[in-house]
Amino acid sequence: MAGSSSDLSSTIPSSYFKYDVFLSFRGYTRLRFTDTLYHALINKRIETFRDSKELRIGEEIKSALLEAIERSRMSILILCDEYPTSPWCLDELVKIMECSDNGRKRAVLPIFYYVEPSDVRHQINEYGKAMTHHVNKGRYNHKLEAWKSALFAVGNNSGVCVNQQIQWGVAINKIVEEVTRRLPPLPLYIDHPLGCDSELEKVKTLLEIDSPSATSLMLGIHGDGEISQFVAELYNNIRPHFANASFLSKIRGKTNESSGGLEDLQETLLSEMGEELKTKIGSTFKGAAEIKQRLGQKRSLAAREDWFGGGSRIIITTGNEGVLDEHVLNNGSEIRKYCYRGKQVAEEDDVDEGDVGKTTLAKKIFHHKEVKSLFPFRGWARVSEDCKLREVWLGLLDSLKLPSYRYKNSTEEFLKETVRGYLKGEKYLIVLDDIWKPEVWGNLKAAFPNESNGSKVLITSRNEEVANFTSSGLYKLPLLDEKESWELFCKMVFSSMECPPSLEPHGRSIVESCGGLPLAIVAIAGVVAKKKRLESEWLGVKESIHWHLTRDMTKVLDTLKLSYDNLSEELKPCFRYLGIYPEDYEIPAREIIQLWMAEGFLLWPEESGLPNTPVPENVGKQYLQELVDRNMVQMTRKRKDRGAKKFLIHDLFRNLCIKLSKADKFFELKKLRHVYLGAGSVTLPTNENGTIMWNLQTIHSLELDTTTASLFKEGRFPNLRKLGLWMDPKTGKHCSWHELLLSLQHLSNLHKLKLRCCHSDLKIDARMFPSNLAKISLDTFGEMNSSSMKALGQLPNLQVLKLFNGEISDPLDCATGEFPKLQYFKIYFVKVESWTLEKGAMSHLQYLVIDMCSELRQLPEQIWSLTTLSKVHVINASCELADNLQHVKVNNNCDLTISVLEEIPDSDSSD
Repeated sequence: MAGSSSDLSSTIPSSYFKYDVFLSFRGYTRLRFTDTLYHALINKRIETFRDSKELRIGEEIKSALLEAIERSRMSILILCDEYPTSPWCLDELVKIMECSDNGRKRAVLPIFYYVEPSDVRHQINEYGKAMTHHVNKGRYNHKLEAWKSALFAVGNNSGVCVNQQIQWGVAINKIVEEVTRRLPPLPLYIDHPLGCDSELEKVKTLLEIDSPSATSLMLGIHGDGEISQFVAELYNNIRPHFANASFLSKIRGKTNESSGGLEDLQETLLSEMGEELKTKIGSTFKGAAEIKQRLGQKRSLAAREDWFGGGSRIIITTGNEGVLDEHVLNNGSEIRKYCYRGKQVAEEDDVDEGDVGKTTLAKKIFHHKEVKSLFPFRGWARVSEDCKLREVWLGLLDSLKLPSYRYKNSTEEFLKETVRGYLKGEKYLIVLDDIWKPEVWGNLKAAFPNESNGSKVLITSRNEEVANFTSSGLYKLPLLDEKESWELFCKMVFSSMECPPSLEPHGRSIVESCGGLPLAIVAIAGVVAKKKRLESEWLGVKESIHWHLTRDMTKVLDTLKLSYDNLSEELKPCFRYLGIYPEDYEIPAREIIQLWMAEGFLLWPEESGLPNTPVPENVGKQYLQELVDRNMVQMTRKRKDRGAKKFLIHDLFRNLCIKLSKADKFFELKKLRHVYLGAGSVTLPTNENGTIMWNLQTIHSLELDTTTASLFKEGRFPNLRKLGLWMDPKTGKHCSWHELLLSLQHLSNLHKLKLRCCHSDLKIDARMFPSNLAKISLDTFGEMNSSSMKALGQLPNLQVLKLFNGEISDPLDCATGEFPKLQYFKIYFVKVESWTLEKGAMSHLQYLVIDMCSELRQLPEQIWSLTTLSKVHVINASCELADNLQHVKVNNNCDLTISVLEEIPDSDSSD
């Protein structure tokens, strides 16, 4: 493998490859074996190309498939009995063998799926019949020789046999292991190269890379800069010159581990050098002997000179040059030394009022080339006034390139420890943007290891107390000076043009009134840009500004209010309405336009009484675009026509919306139809006037407490159709969940219910829910017994049931007549051990999804007797469940897909 890897590296750059694996298969295996294999590869982070049915239309193989084959590092061919009947498959095979030079340049793994390798190699039995059919048909005579040659070549490649004697789960695990073994090594991932080619050449000279000498060399690289990335680039540069190579990171931290740290490193070294270990090393002495015995004759790139064969190169890195001198003193061997120094950047807290460019400056620092070179681990999280620690941790995991979706059901403590563990031993830069309160930093700081290795945490805040609380450096961002303010204003108003001389005095006077505050300048520039370029128009703006530099936030809002005052009367309520969204929420344009329509802000043509009035959707798009043009909202995603798809409202403008809407109390919004309260739990205000919200149809993320329950019982929301409730465990300590949930029976028109229980054990009886309820989602519901499931089964109109992240303590028994109208049933991350289904239960089920239910070993036999069942998706199944499902008889109308469970840590173990 080492030799072919080297050939591959020297002929094709790694950036050329788009996929790890190309899957070639016959269509009838797609929904069973191939799908299971595909998901097993994906779960192992093996980037796999699997074509869609749309690519198999027409006579000739599509260019997209040809490109996918060319840009895959290896190919897997599922050679079933019908494979050679497809000209498409045979064309793919020819292309695969051509790109791989019959498996010599790139790995080719044939899967002999219920066929013998000799059938493929010699084209006999079903393969012989298929080729005879092609000959008789005469249509592909010009391709026959190429097809036969490719079949002979792939039949000679060693592969994996799948037949009656081997279970699918075992076979697929073997295939995944084989793929992992055969894939050529990728270069180390470098996010942004340092641009240090001249220094790399100096080090290569010291290493005598091109020297034919059989002498091994050891080089120590030391210094204060970002050594790790420099050496990673060096490793990628010289890797093709060696038959074997290993890059061991975090040596200091791993050798300090209490158990097996050094032995683990020795095992990793042998593994990366292509040596298979069948037993644990057990001790460092045995490990050293093992390495010397196995690698003593190989030219290697790694980490100790007396372990490797002649011509090897060993590179070590350290921040302390004395370590290298000590090695020479103790071992008597020479170490060549090279000092690498990068530029250091001192980071400090960045504090000021409102938005005077704190986030902008922090982003410039975060993305600066030198900063990237200094900090290989960089993470960013927006904290905001309403700090939700869970969202902060997930944001950091995302920005650190960790898959946050894997942790969506994890506890805050687990997420914090995951961040800490990932950063431990690394040099990192973390940006925490917009911290409002000192105590928030107190809740966050434990996640960031303080190992005196140059790591930095940069905080932005409008509250100087935050910086004082951190006991770190403080940098107060200055306001813009006169020149900078004027340049910003002109850029926003005139783009690349210059300000007309007649307007410049008025423009400068307007800018002066903003006191160097960028947000105020941008906001007022949005007003001016909409005005005619006449002195009288600009003078009117100038005379409207009665604000001078001050730290009084109300006066900042007064300045921003000028933007609001210049809106049309029709657009003002649309802008105020944006205050319903949580801070830093990315607002979908289509959603807000629909809400504006629902509130009656956008009129239909017949309602306006005006000729040629556009439809409300188009009016909404125009309104939103005007807010973008005035810099009152910021577009974050664009549609194809360049209009807004999603956008943000700055927190100061959001504060303005809230201030303007203070008079609009919740129960005074008579036309209010939809309320989205964002993540977390929000309570409703009390109302003693008995106001009934006749138009209200949706409430999302509302806390279920005694006030909410009372409002439900009093019939304040008679037409409510969609409800999302949050059950706070603290509330459950003071009142009965059972009594609070009973209030839901008064919502006679409720159609859809989402209930997030926050690990509160859930006991349900049939009286709790209104009879016409059609959709129920239960999330983080703790423990639920079989009687609760039976209560759900008695709801006469329930069509959709989703259960997420909980435990069903008793067997899940569904009796005859239960769930009479259920069509969609999904359970995700639920601990359930057994499930029985009597005849007549779930009689209308169409779609079943089982995901991450690791203790479920079998599905009820009765499920396959349901004539309405059309789709069964079993995702991340246990091997036992996957094996059991191989033998089920599925009716012709049912699509069964299975993927095998990848072992992951118990993310909720910290509860």
